[in-house]
Amino acid sequence: EWRDLDAFAHANLGLETVIAPLWKLAHHHLVVQSIELLPQQQALLVAKVLQRREWAEVCRVTNYNGKGDALKALRQVAGHLIEL
Repeated sequence: EWRDLDAFAHANLGLETVIAPLWKLAHHHLVVQSIELLPQQQALLVAKVLQRREWAEVCRVTNYNGKGDALKALRQVAGHLIEL
């Protein structure tokens, strides 16, 4: 799982491949450890990973300019979380 998460964060592994381990990672850091993230980053993790909303809805509630920007931000947040 960690190798896949790292490949998602720092390469081009698809979100579909890592959605389950990313859900576990997000849940652990947001719910169990209650780490501090920027509000937009937290909203992105909740909307896309925990709630599994469609990209259009995710972008609307997080103010990202389309799927590409949101996915790039999600990769960055994932990279941050795996380093904790």
